[in-house]
Amino acid sequence: MSETGVLGIALQKRVGPMIEAAKRDIRDGKLRTLDDIKRIFGSDPGDHQT
Repeated sequence: MSETGVLGIALQKRVGPMIEAAKRDIRDGKLRTLDDIKRIFGSDPGDHQT
């Protein structure tokens, strides 16, 4: 497997659950605006808040 493939899998494992959680929150009405989503994911790379 290429380095790109490994990095893609690692990225999906890291980001995938966050995206699914955000989708659930949007469906449940907990997130409504882009600002809500930015607070979760951070507006800058590496800015993720838990």
